[in-house]
Amino acid sequence: AQWLDKYVRVVLSESVSIALELAIVAGTGKEQPIGMLKNLKGAVTEGVYTDKTATPLNDLKPSTLGKSIMAPLTKEGKRAVPSVLILVNPLDYWEKIFGATTFLTNQGTYVHGVMPIPCEIIQSVAVPKGKLIAGMGKDYFMGIGSGQKIEYSDEYKFLEDERTYLVKQYATGKPKDNDSFLIFDITKL
Repeated sequence: AQWLDKYVRVVLSESVSIALELAIVAGTGKEQPIGMLKNLKGAVTEGVYTDKTATPLNDLKPSTLGKSIMAPLTKEGKRAVPSVLILVNPLDYWEKIFGATTFLTNQGTYVHGVMPIPCEIIQSVAVPKGKLIAGMGKDYFMGIGSGQKIEYSDEYKFLEDERTYLVKQYATGKPKDNDSFLIFDITKL
């Protein structure tokens, strides 16, 4: 059935996308990319990088975000930071970020995602609950070795009238340096 083949291919493609997201955010470095959460200067045990220590972020005030997020990303004033990515777990977004960034306008409509710094808030299940990641997307190197290819074979399970699918994606990645992404503890936000 053609519809079943298409469905399997979509599911496999989504699975690869989810795996890449998990690796980019929290990859250990062992047989997978090094994630944004990892400490490039910390101990590496059998190829596995440790997590960075999270800095407490207790509010979303302009002065706090300017000092804690924007200023450190300028690398001591050596580069401009036009905008940042902020990654949070979906539960934290709805419990902590959404309410603090949503306002009722004079026209009676709500606006959401209003932040005092130029940023894009991204919900990612790869981010652990209670953590927030801030950085510039261009500061993460991602090398894809080949295009995603989904193959199938009817030979292996021919007698059972089954088809076997195989999907492979070769990729590597890591933050450009240890200060590329800042990790915050938002449990008290």
